[in-house]
Amino acid sequence: MSDHSERVPGYRQIRMAAPDAPVAALADEETWRARDAYPGILGGGGPVFGVAREREEGGWEVLTRFGDPAPQDSRDTMAALFRRAARDAEAAGRLDWEAVDEMTVRGVRHRVVRAEQFIRTGPDGPEPPRPSDHDPQPPVKVHDQQLREQGLVTDDDEEDGEDVETCPEVREMMALAEKERERRRRIEEAG
Repeated sequence: MSDHSERVPGYRQIRMAAPDAPVAALADEETWRARDAYPGILGGGGPVFGVAREREEGGWEVLTRFGDPAPQDSRDTMAALFRRAARDAEAAGRLDWEAVDEMTVRGVRHRVVRAEQFIRTGPDGPEPPRPSDHDPQPPVKVHDQQLREQGLVTDDDEEDGEDVETCPEVREMMALAEKERERRRRIEEAG
């Protein structure tokens, strides 16, 4: 594969954070093989949206997953990112009232970005998952067994209907999401 990145202007580049070198090399090789084995392209649904920021050295860096079904969902995500950094709360507040797709905050451009979903197809049908695809969750029964071995789930939990304890990061994100829903509710009631 040829590397043409030096000849591509920064404004036409979007850099994705790649895994460590051996995994990245394998994923890159698989991508090129998939192009040959699955040359057809089918639509895989409507566009999805995410948030990216411009890199000082040129190009763009993707900050969030691309899965938001509408631009406003990514605007809300961008506002949450700005709120997390308290100095940028003013920028986040602007997103509460305006449908702004691009903002410069502390000298860095941030943008809601649109991506198309597609499916590669070949003579044997749609492309299946690749070995390098991120797939961290084991099958349900294996995951259940692992939780039981760690003492995080017992038969008593299932009978009582208790939830499995969530990790601190998930609890923090859930609390932030709840605060954001409450804040938006108050804004709607006031407006």
